[in-house]
Amino acid sequence: MSMSEYIAALSEVKREVTQFRRFAGHLRGSDLSRRLFALAIEIERLAQEIDSAKDLEVVAANLLDAARKFPPGSERHDVLRHIGKLRIKLDALVSKQKKLPLCPSCDGGHEV
Repeated sequence: MSMSEYIAALSEVKREVTQFRRFAGHLRGSDLSRRLFALAIEIERLAQEIDSAKDLEVVAANLLDAARKFPPGSERHDVLRHIGKLRIKLDALVSKQKKLPLCPSCDGGHEV
């Protein structure tokens, strides 16, 4: 597992989050759409942290839970479709994070 593979996966997540935020910004103004937007921002922040695999998994699950609260219809379908694409990129990033070697000089045992 090389750092360049991790950086490529991180770039994919950033691109997908940007597209999702753009999409979420066009949803009808509601608490749910604001929640989706906030969770996307949280994913973007966590993706920058190299040891955030567990936190990313939790936030991604929260994103899916929020989407499921949308009423049935085309808007909900669109939200779930966008989240599905984002989850694929996040899963790849988390997988790569977990394969990074542990930091030998750090007591915390975080990944480098």
